[in-house]
Amino acid sequence: TGEVIFTEGTTEIGRATLDASGNATIEAEGLAVGNHHIGARYVGDDRTVQGTSNLVQVTVSQPAVSADLVLSASTIAKGESLALAAIVQTTGSKPLTGDVQIRKGSTVIATLSPDANGQVHWNIDDLGVGTHNFTARYVGDDANGTATSPTRSVTVLAHDAAVTLVSDVASLSLGDSVQLTAEVTSGSTTNVDGTIRFLLGNSTYADVPVNADGQGVITVPGLTVGTHHFTARYLGNELLPERSSSTLDIVVLAHQVTVAFSVSDSAINVGDATTLRAEVTSP
Repeated sequence: TGEVIFTEGTTEIGRATLDASGNATIEAEGLAVGNHHIGARYVGDDRTVQGTSNLVQVTVSQPAVSADLVLSASTIAKGESLALAAIVQTTGSKPLTGDVQIRKGSTVIATLSPDANGQVHWNIDDLGVGTHNFTARYVGDDANGTATSPTRSVTVLAHDAAVTLVSDVASLSLGDSVQLTAEVTSGSTTNVDGTIRFLLGNSTYADVPVNADGQGVITVPGLTVGTHHFTARYLGNELLPERSSSTLDIVVLAHQVTVAFSVSDSAINVGDATTLRAEVTSP
């Protein structure tokens, strides 16, 4: 019977009464980062003398913490909103309870509490023309250390652009080709040059240079039967940001048909009948 006192050096960190098997157990929480030499001392009872254990070293390390920052775009037009998302992760079991600072250069522009997934979100609308550098810093907490993300940059351009995408036909027969024309326009006198990327679904179909009219033109042969979703993305230049068109659907039909309509008599008296005839042909 009796108690066991657990100590670090001369400091008591807990005590417990022996169970029927002669064991005493406590949970040692709140140990600071570093090495701790912990022992146990049995205080004895009316039949047993005191006893002291050997010391055991317990090493407490801070879990690894990492931070990353994701920007919604690498180039935007002046007046356009930029979305920032910071993600903090820890290898420890304790939750992240500290704050995340969003920094523009060395200036803290927002201090936010991470959600259960270690994420924070922030939008900026008033960035000036030029390049801006951002980082996210987790300030740490009692269980988790600090972490700083890599620097992420966005370039704000003075002018904006828009992209339209049209085709020479909306539907075609199997085996036919369709011509797609993408046009880039800008609200300024800035020359529109660079590259237009045509995408079929999410995959790149073709990259073409912007011509003197601000257009990119491709001919698409061999589409299969069904509906195909095309978009055009202007990849930007040093003065204009990347921009995408809305989706253009191209329908490929298995067979093209021709309908011919005729009547047996186009001028009849009231009460008389005329024969209506429709002829459908397919090549």
